[in-house]
Amino acid sequence: MNIINIVNNKISNSKINNKIKLKENKNICIDIIDNTKLYIEIDGINIKSNIDINIDENVNSRIFVFSNSIDSKININVNQNKNSNLILNSFYKNDDVKENTIINLNGYNSNIEYNYSCIGKTNKSLRINHYFSKTNSIVKNRSVSNNDEIEFEIIEYVPKGSIDCNLSQSSKIINLKENKCKIKPILLIDEKEVNASHSSVISPINDSDLLYLMSRGIDEHNSINLLVNGFLVNNLNLNEEEKHILFEKYIFRR
Repeated sequence: MNIINIVNNKISNSKINNKIKLKENKNICIDIIDNTKLYIEIDGINIKSNIDINIDENVNSRIFVFSNSIDSKININVNQNKNSNLILNSFYKNDDVKENTIINLNGYNSNIEYNYSCIGKTNKSLRINHYFSKTNSIVKNRSVSNNDEIEFEIIEYVPKGSIDCNLSQSSKIINLKENKCKIKPILLIDEKEVNASHSSVISPINDSDLLYLMSRGIDEHNSINLLVNGFLVNNLNLNEEEKHILFEKYIFRR
């Protein structure tokens, strides 16, 4: 297993500052002990990787995971400590991906904002464990299915004694054809003093939006592409550098 330490916003054993690229099977452990931003790129065929991320107390982090792979199986485990804040954005454009993500909020007042957008056959499982009081989670999943089966399973767990937690999850799949798509929102809450909400939608593309673009002289194919890209990109909380990477590698990629 490769162990990567991030100190003063720099990866100690990487020549490319703050970027990790997975093109083969590899297990990595990332320890973040200072405020930082990190890019993880998954690009290859038949990749099976475990990514463990540990975030220290009082640390603010941004992590952007982007993938263009075939038949990948990815496990991501995140441990957040007291007063830590994480914005985790993921953009997947794959032929077939199975990803399992577990986020453990292991300290008082630890917070996660999780934004996930994907195209292609996807089996996505996310579990967030609120192990301490005053932990907060915001989850937004978006996907577009053309000829692909898509399944989201989102589990959030609050044990008894973890009070004043806030949980919000929203998932939406645009189904361009009549494919099998599933969303499973699961809230396992053993404490009364918790605010929790969820929403799940599977729907076709909005006809009025499509007709509006076509009435402006844009053909149907390009109109659908504009709506799909806007739907997926707007779901992510990206800074300018992250937007540049996303558009260069995926949106405008030929």
